[in-house]
Amino acid sequence: MDLIITNANILTLDNEDRILFGSVLVEDGIIKEIGRVRTDNKKKVYRVLDAEGAFLLPGFVQTHVHTGQTLFRGMADDVELLDWLNKYIWPLEAAHNERSVYESARLSILEMIASGTTTFLDIGLVHNTESILRALSESGARGVICKMLMDGDGIPKGLAQDNSESLSEIRFLKEKYHRGCNGRIMIGVGPRFALSSRERSLVEAAEFARGEGLIITTHSSENIKEVLSIRDRFGLSNIAFLNKCGVLGENSVIAHCIWLEPSDLEILKDSGTSVAHCPSANLKLASGFARVPEMLKYGIEVTLGADGAPCNNNLNMFNELRLAALIHKPRTGPVNMNAKTVLRMATIGGARALGLDSEIGSIEIGKRADLIVVNNRGIHTNPVDNIYSTIVYSSMGSDVSCVVVDGNIIYQNGTHYLWDLDEIVRKSNEEKGRLLKRL
Repeated sequence: MDLIITNANILTLDNEDRILFGSVLVEDGIIKEIGRVRTDNKKKVYRVLDAEGAFLLPGFVQTHVHTGQTLFRGMADDVELLDWLNKYIWPLEAAHNERSVYESARLSILEMIASGTTTFLDIGLVHNTESILRALSESGARGVICKMLMDGDGIPKGLAQDNSESLSEIRFLKEKYHRGCNGRIMIGVGPRFALSSRERSLVEAAEFARGEGLIITTHSSENIKEVLSIRDRFGLSNIAFLNKCGVLGENSVIAHCIWLEPSDLEILKDSGTSVAHCPSANLKLASGFARVPEMLKYGIEVTLGADGAPCNNNLNMFNELRLAALIHKPRTGPVNMNAKTVLRMATIGGARALGLDSEIGSIEIGKRADLIVVNNRGIHTNPVDNIYSTIVYSSMGSDVSCVVVDGNIIYQNGTHYLWDLDEIVRKSNEEKGRLLKRL
């Protein structure tokens, strides 16, 4: 059924940053009219959603998440990054099976939808990628699901996989799933980070992604020990090494980018690489403060992601919005990272990074209707003066009252129309218990 959303304060996030009051008309999943809506086709039956003056904005686009880690929430807190990986996360990931990955992905996606994320880039897992894809297809959300590549020295047996086998699996996944579910599902390539892959494997992964037209994503320059290890091993900065391997480019999204050298900014800009800023995870793991204001001044596309539940501990984009706007101000001044800039990072910026800005990321005629309604009647959001400020500094994930993807209402007032919330919570806890027994 086609949809009309009425009585909305519409934040278009288009090139003019228009804010309108009125309606949005959606037909066949596409935005047809904005503002004053006319329905001349009397044969059509429209579902009407009265926003009652709430904010209507594009769904959030998260550019770095780990849906396979959500079962590990709270299990690796207050630990330094490399210990966090080696002692906790990698053994837990190796204990996953098809069922536990599926339930972890369902719990992750449900949490993101309920707090306004309609599209996400998941760096994935080495095994059981199809379980994540199954969850995404059922959820009604949109996503780029990567298969993770790990074939470097010192990788646990349960996670190491020959690179040719990994790339062969990605080719299979692309043929089976890419642009499935009316284009909602996309496949990507996810080498974990430079220290977990052989140099030749990174080169092959980059060539493969470019040849197949796929997004490639990895972690880089997240931790000072990681950066020093790369410098010691290859004589280059982490970013320069990835660039040498061909990983950087317009189809590349690099997570974190905290410990950058001055020359790295030029490399990122010249290559057209996008950066996924993960402020909560960077703080919790004491990794540091990414130089986001400097990246933006260089013209680098900086986007937002929650990372994973064990290092955040949630996937709520409103937390990332607020932190991204606040944590850089003491160093660069209160004018930097203003609310509008940060909200654009979470919407149209994320869409650009994923090559989807012609389809999503703003409310414009001809784009797909990926929309969220954010309640503005809460005590914590009133009085409303600057709408951008209200959303970034005051609003919460619980203020999201409705989520629309491809013109379909998939979540409204605490109810997910395609999934049973209580069942997902129960089964995710059951699968966590079974996973722990496999350690």
